[in-house]
Amino acid sequence: RVNYVVLYVDDAERCRAFWVDQMGMVEKKRQEAAGFTIVQVGFAGQDFSLELVPRAMMKDNPDGLDLA
Repeated sequence: RVNYVVLYVDDAERCRAFWVDQMGMVEKKRQEAAGFTIVQVGFAGQDFSLELVPRAMMKDNPDGLDLA
C-alpha cells in the first residue's frame, strides 16, 4: 500500500495551489525542514497524498538520487 509519492518541484507553493485550486485536492500536511516548506496534498477522504518537496532542498543530493 502506498501512502504518498514524493514530487520534487521548483515551487512547492505554486504546485500546492495547482493541486488544491485546480484539481480539488486539500492540503493534508505542512512542515518546515532546513528552511524549506514541504506540503502534502490529496483528495479528502483518501489516505494517498502527494508530497511536494522543493528541488532546491536536494541540491547537494547526498544519496545521488535521480531527481529527473
